[in-house]
Amino acid sequence: MIKSMVFKKGQIPWNKGKLGQVAWNKGKLTPNNVKQKISTSRKGKQHSIETLIKMKNHVPWNKGKFTSPEIRLKMSISRKNKPWSDVAKAGHILHGGHELPAHKKTKEDIAKTLRDIGYKVITEKFITVDNKQYAIDVYADKNKNVILIEVGRCLSKKLLDLQYRYPIVLHVPKKQT
Repeated sequence: MIKSMVFKKGQIPWNKGKLGQVAWNKGKLTPNNVKQKISTSRKGKQHSIETLIKMKNHVPWNKGKFTSPEIRLKMSISRKNKPWSDVAKAGHILHGGHELPAHKKTKEDIAKTLRDIGYKVITEKFITVDNKQYAIDVYADKNKNVILIEVGRCLSKKLLDLQYRYPIVLHVPKKQT
């Protein structure tokens, strides 16, 4: 139920009875040079060559510094629930922690079987689909026939995105115990 506004006697809202305001530039033609100025100002100021060189040669403040195991653990926990784009840019693999031995063994067995058949196999490959970066457990390629295999827990959205681009996408679910 929508509440109606209550006004004191003699007071009315400023826009009562008005259907809409007309923009100040409605019907006016904008010259091409003004359009170009608006376009460049919206895109932002370009960096100078000196600034670009400085940015390219920048060394991170923590380059070569020792990181304790406790700090590394804290960092991995903090990155655990971030979306793929942030994690992939940082160069870290998002899988919720270290792989379990059963997960690793399943991947290796699948890769070995595909190699025996004649496929070129890569484990843990990054693939970009619709500006989203995904890590694939097993990527197999033979004469432009590509097979993607995801082992264990996997989001259905990820599988759908991959099926949109690749013809064969398989999911080996985690055993329920």
